[in-house]
Amino acid sequence: MSNQEEKLYDKIRKLLALGESPNEEEASLAIEKAHELLKKHNLSMDVLEMKKTEIKEGTYFEADSLVGWKSALLKMITRANYCDVLVRKSEAGDHFLINIIGREHNVVASSIMADYLFAVCDKLSNEKYPEEGASREGYLLGLSAGLQSRLRALKFKDSVTDSKALVIQSQEDIQEHLENLGAEESHIENPTLEDQEKYKAFVKGHQDALGVALNTQLS
Repeated sequence: MSNQEEKLYDKIRKLLALGESPNEEEASLAIEKAHELLKKHNLSMDVLEMKKTEIKEGTYFEADSLVGWKSALLKMITRANYCDVLVRKSEAGDHFLINIIGREHNVVASSIMADYLFAVCDKLSNEKYPEEGASREGYLLGLSAGLQSRLRALKFKDSVTDSKALVIQSQEDIQEHLENLGAEESHIENPTLEDQEKYKAFVKGHQDALGVALNTQLS
């Protein structure tokens, strides 16, 4: 553990101790500040108690192909929430199980963000392109790509703040979990655009992604 991390943990522990103060106002402010730091630095109480954080894994959805707007967006959502995606084949071998892996509270945050953003993408695509077809598919790809860019920018911003060491530790925990499973990082790609109408819809979707509110996990 680095000196920077130890100082942060010590500060949070002291704030939690102040939370036992008989002065209600002082106790309330201390607890509020402690939880603010826990959220900002992606920490759980387990870290403060020096327990090794357990990596959880849960199936989020099933897909016939790894090339798609939804799979690619989920990959970036999980990265933005300190998780990753692990792809497994179904028992029958005819489709894929898309799993989220990471600390339990981050897996939950990834699932909540994915539910929200997928619902927004479906709603916008239904409004702009009610009929199934290449244009609607292109629009969804554009939305997905635009949202991925925004999430990537937020992730980069986080990586250059004072929580960088904690982000790296989270990634190392996930990598260790994958190695224990004998698994490798899952590579998910964005589909290509074949025709002009699909490309036009893609550009529109990419522009509309700028107006989509991201949830508060990364704000």
